[in-house]
Amino acid sequence: MKDSKCKAGNCETAVSCSATECVHNEEEVCTADHIKISGANASERKETECDTFCC
Repeated sequence: MKDSKCKAGNCETAVSCSATECVHNEEEVCTADHIKISGANASERKETECDTFCC
């Protein structure tokens, strides 16, 4: 993760991402307006998913 920015209650958190074909990934930083992460029952890292991912 990188840094967080908060202005008047509107917070932004930079999220690093290594997806190579996602339209929201620019220089390994997610640029989506919002993201949803799934995989709450994952037992390994590779089982988590970004529901925002699209190519």
